[in-house]
Amino acid sequence: MKRMERKGKPVIYLVLLTAIVAVAVASSGCTGDRDDTTTLYGKDIFDPAKFSMARYDVTANESGTVSHRDLVIITARNEKDGDRITTQEIYGNNSVRTNVWVNKDRTAATNVLITAINSSTLIITGGYPPFNMTTADKAWNSLDATYALIGTATVNTSAGMFDNCSVYGAGRMIGYGDGLINMSVYYYMHPSMPVPVLYVVQMPDAVYEYNLISAYGPNDRDSTPERVIQAFFDSLEQGDNATASSYVVTYDGTDSKFKPLSGSAYKEFLQGTGAMYGNAESATKVQYVLTTRTGEEQQIGGREVVAARWTSVQYQPAPLSVFELNGKLNVVNIGGHWKIVG
Repeated sequence: MKRMERKGKPVIYLVLLTAIVAVAVASSGCTGDRDDTTTLYGKDIFDPAKFSMARYDVTANESGTVSHRDLVIITARNEKDGDRITTQEIYGNNSVRTNVWVNKDRTAATNVLITAINSSTLIITGGYPPFNMTTADKAWNSLDATYALIGTATVNTSAGMFDNCSVYGAGRMIGYGDGLINMSVYYYMHPSMPVPVLYVVQMPDAVYEYNLISAYGPNDRDSTPERVIQAFFDSLEQGDNATASSYVVTYDGTDSKFKPLSGSAYKEFLQGTGAMYGNAESATKVQYVLTTRTGEEQQIGGREVVAARWTSVQYQPAPLSVFELNGKLNVVNIGGHWKIVG
């Protein structure tokens, strides 16, 4: 492999592996009509028509060892293979990104692409998914799973306090090759949120608790600094430079105004950042982006401006290399829509 240097960031040598993970899932729970509120259907838990992005803090208790990780779920509708649900699990230097495409009727998953990165290895696998999964988390929820209403509860998460949540549960069984794992899964649903405010996966030797940090509606791209930074990188990776640039403004000190990119600034954008991403085989791919902290608020030109710190792991397939990017972006609130200050 050739060595590649990028802006002073270390390049990690990777081995490209292709693997198919065979997973069989079965669930027990009641069945019923879609209007029956005593049943929660797997296809409705993370529905791309209802949200654009959700972020969870995951508490893992594995044989008494407690750790935390991030889970980010992003959706995109009407792509070539269907509606996409992207699950990103980030744990220290390890991350797994799973893109699952589901058909229009949400009866079947049509395609899957998984990239797993640690400090020394990149694994890429894909093709027809082994079952009709939605999110690639520890619950391994499938489109045709059913969960029975078992009660109500009040839940307090980073996203707020939620009274009278409907709690749905089911026993599930996962098979890895010849091995079987029995587990219980509980989803806490609240009408004010398009995704679960909490869900819990109980296994014989581990418990995983997913607490909601933030959730965004289906058309939301810029209501917070976190959301606009994610939307910016999503658009870049899709090769949609026009949309990516629409999230960027410049500040004109003479007029004390924030303005969209001028023609010459847009041309510079295309020659720089815009040229790195897209659909070419050698284009940079985004494994994940996390906005880790916002602060340092100030007023500029009569607008609220904050400094948002972010980190991202990205990679290039050819030549094969992975690198971590991080930094600080100034973002400005313009009428409730956040923009990146270029």
